[in-house]
Amino acid sequence: MYLKTYDVSDPESPQLLGKTLMIHSPDAIEVRGEYAYICADEYLYILDVSNPSQPKIMSSKKYPPDNDAQDIAVSGDFVYVTCLGGKIRSIDISDPQFPREEGTYSAAGLSGRIEVHGNYAFVAGGANGLQVVDISDPAFAANPIIDSSSRATLLPISMYTVISSFFRFRGNGGFKNPRCIETG
Repeated sequence: MYLKTYDVSDPESPQLLGKTLMIHSPDAIEVRGEYAYICADEYLYILDVSNPSQPKIMSSKKYPPDNDAQDIAVSGDFVYVTCLGGKIRSIDISDPQFPREEGTYSAAGLSGRIEVHGNYAFVAGGANGLQVVDISDPAFAANPIIDSSSRATLLPISMYTVISSFFRFRGNGGFKNPRCIETG
């Protein structure tokens, strides 16, 4: 399996720029600046994509078994990964060559799509609904689950259903007017 980079300045004629061999099939990808953060099975890969014609793997971080990644969100110096089994992992990426796990939080329904805005992670938890998690402490020293019923107006429930099934969402300076981008 290869991770390929393309020039899409002309959407009708994308041009392959480069590729790099991946051992595992990516589950989720987020690009920030010169780096691509990729969840693949039980791994987080950090790739240097500053030269799109030669993307290269900078580092990888393996999770404990049975923690297959579902989705990823990058915020500041941290990557937040949702995993099967209802886990959120926070990984310090301030040094991309040596990512280190800062904390893990386990709770029912935390294995869906994730989006971070400020000090909060919004996690689509399937039958458990939208979970709002306080990530101001990436070590998750205190119980970070927030009662999301008071924040239900942030995201219309019909939009949440679409997002949790098919889409990845990006706020437009917040979550009042979400814009959807299809991912799968």
